[in-house]
Amino acid sequence: MKLKLLTYNLFYGGALPDARKLIEKEQPDIVCVQELPTTHKHLSYLSMPPYKLATWTNSFIKYWEIFGIAIYLNKKTCSLIESHDDLLPGSAYDWWIHLKHGMSIKRSFIEAKILFKPLQKEIYVYNTHLTHVSFAELRLAQIQTVFKYMDTQVLNNEPVIITGDLNLYNGKTELEKLMSQYNLQEATSNLAYTFQHPFLLWTWKTKLDYVMSRNLDISSTRRLDRGCSDHHPIITEFEL
Repeated sequence: MKLKLLTYNLFYGGALPDARKLIEKEQPDIVCVQELPTTHKHLSYLSMPPYKLATWTNSFIKYWEIFGIAIYLNKKTCSLIESHDDLLPGSAYDWWIHLKHGMSIKRSFIEAKILFKPLQKEIYVYNTHLTHVSFAELRLAQIQTVFKYMDTQVLNNEPVIITGDLNLYNGKTELEKLMSQYNLQEATSNLAYTFQHPFLLWTWKTKLDYVMSRNLDISSTRRLDRGCSDHHPIITEFEL
């Protein structure tokens, strides 16, 4: 049986209508989004039946609007057991936002422990959006924080999925070493790029979005060229 995951950076909420259409078409079991405006209106926008918001957190502020990350679940196939969020190491930019705008805005990752109903199997899902305004060393420290936390939570060989926008323009070799250290497999290794942005006379393409897993067989990963965000949505299917 297959488990389908969608991860999508929403381009400061601009791709929300497209995300809704995509979810209705693809019917993923798990949806992870980044750069989601965290007003009640926007958080509830993707909670159309049978989808339900599982967990979310504020992440940063831009254009005087607060953005965050969230995990949604298809209630037909998944139910939330428990959720958690925790602070990531921050840049000077992150801490300036944190101090200026209050404790509710902090660079964090989120964890959802879910039950995949068809097989009655527990799965840990992590969603993250690493700091854009920083050096690669900080982003690597941030993702390692997620890996370390995962290691303290997942003790009995349960399946794990880690996804999100890592903003890792360089340092990819170091990321591969970290994935190997924590016994994680990259599900997005077949994708040459997940981000593209026009720049003067050419288009800049690079891979910033990742899907990683442990104790899961990867069936397929697709990049969907939608044109509604500078990040492409990614769908990964796992075999359970």
